[in-house]
Amino acid sequence: MIFSRNNKGKIYFALVVFFIVFGELRLSAQPMHNLVPNPSFDMTDSLGLPPRLFIMDPWIDPNGASSDPFTSFYADSCNFCVPYNGGGFQYPRTGNDYAGFLTYSPSPGGIQREYVTTHLLQTLTSGRTYCFTMYLSMPEKTRRACNNVGVYFSVDTPIWAPPTNMPYEPQISNDTANHLIDTANWMPVQGSFVANGDERVLTIGNFLPDSLLSFSFYPPGPGLGDWCYYWVDDVSLFELRALEKPDTLICPFDGFPQTLKAYAGYNSYLWNTGDTSRTIVVNVPGQYWVTASNWCGTVTDTIEVKIFDTLLVQNLLGSNKSICAEQFPYSLSPLQNNGLLSNYVWSTGSNSEQIQVNEPGTYWLSNTYYCGTVTDSITVNLLPSPNLNLGSDTTLCLGQQLQLSAPDSLQYFWSNGSNNKTIVVDTTANITLLVLNQFGCSNKDSIQVIYEQAYNQFLPNDTTLIAGYTLSIEIPNNLNNILWNDGSNAMQRNIAEAGLYFVRASDENNCLLSDSVMVNFSAINLQMPGIISKGDFFVIRNLPPGAKLEVFNSLGQLVFLSDAYQNEWQPNFGDAVFLARLTTHNNEVFISKFVCFGK
Repeated sequence: MIFSRNNKGKIYFALVVFFIVFGELRLSAQPMHNLVPNPSFDMTDSLGLPPRLFIMDPWIDPNGASSDPFTSFYADSCNFCVPYNGGGFQYPRTGNDYAGFLTYSPSPGGIQREYVTTHLLQTLTSGRTYCFTMYLSMPEKTRRACNNVGVYFSVDTPIWAPPTNMPYEPQISNDTANHLIDTANWMPVQGSFVANGDERVLTIGNFLPDSLLSFSFYPPGPGLGDWCYYWVDDVSLFELRALEKPDTLICPFDGFPQTLKAYAGYNSYLWNTGDTSRTIVVNVPGQYWVTASNWCGTVTDTIEVKIFDTLLVQNLLGSNKSICAEQFPYSLSPLQNNGLLSNYVWSTGSNSEQIQVNEPGTYWLSNTYYCGTVTDSITVNLLPSPNLNLGSDTTLCLGQQLQLSAPDSLQYFWSNGSNNKTIVVDTTANITLLVLNQFGCSNKDSIQVIYEQAYNQFLPNDTTLIAGYTLSIEIPNNLNNILWNDGSNAMQRNIAEAGLYFVRASDENNCLLSDSVMVNFSAINLQMPGIISKGDFFVIRNLPPGAKLEVFNSLGQLVFLSDAYQNEWQPNFGDAVFLARLTTHNNEVFISKFVCFGK
């Protein structure tokens, strides 16, 4: 007797012949996706004798207890060959190979259980019902038949220390009241279960402890010893589903009638229309469901038949757009997609869902959708921006003001915080203006205003000269429009008479400048040397006491200083020209040039 457990835990029995003949027909007629990889244990690699299970990738021994591969790869008879091997004789149920594992051994301290494990092709979904089938055959040289083989589904590969049974409860197993005794045929073990979710590992073996096992014994003779041992082949796991297709959209030009199909392999079908066939024909949109039943259980699936609403893909790009220049580059994309559109083809040549356009114009988009192709276009117009020009950067003279005016607009935003149309600038500043017009378009400009700082002095300081000397004055060459108080326009003058000298001029920015110098001649009869030699004393005749002496070289660098000069300085220079400035205690200043010759 062979057995299986449905998703309610009930055990069903049937004759071996019934399952072999009729059960096989139902399974093969069910075109669902098997979640078990390499379900027939076909060999993927050869490592010589004795072979190990991992040559049937991705099946493994979860505990390294030497579950066995049996393969037709070996031409001669051997312990692991097909169809003749150490256990007897058996052809594979499907494919070329099969596996074998120990479910019980009485030897104390030895391996008492073996298992075969693999990862599923996809993780199981919580709440879904799954149908499992495997086929077992008992080698005729085995002396015991056991009453338990099951399958355990787990999130990870089970951890187990030999030699005893794995302490896990299998979701599907045979009825412990019945022994798996057929040595001639492949015995199906079937059942269904509801997944907790995230299961991704399948393990086959005997999960019962010795105390719960029962056996059928065979006469002693040559063979595998006093063991329980089984070959396994053709392992499958399917999700219990009734309908072949999900919700269905019908294009308007396809129309009705439409045919709905349930999966083959069920004993009975019942549609909400009252039909009991596998397929029905419907003539109107709506929701349809079918309940289907077979050995694995009963399942109800629903399908929604709808006519595709073409309004969902019309007016893809919306109405034409009018935008401001500063809004470029501008993004264009379908107003809504909802996963209905694919294969984007823009007039720009782009195939992305969204494009950036940099100028006004008409752009079109062609899309593939469920019922065909749809094309839409949009025109992007340019709104006028406000005219704005604050002029070139400028330099102003002290006392001048600059009035900046904006064109007529709705809003003004000056960098100084003003929102007026016009502002007055009277200091150095970088002025920026942003204006907005009635369309919300903006324009921006800036101007650098520099106020020139007046020369602090371009004439020498007030000077007192020794009688007979002259004061040489040079006007800086960046000044022009020179006008002295005596009417002269000279850029250079030698002053030989006492008096106040006043000059007006303009610079490169036409800013007016003015300066003056008072020139006096002293009654003191000072005499400064005009020529001296290196190493000689610099002697000033009629030197008033407490006078300050400053000596500068031709580069304007101070080379000697004495706050109370007493004719003690000895120049130690080569040939050079120097300027001496003597300041008396009553602030009279005497200036003279002299030459120092090297010896």
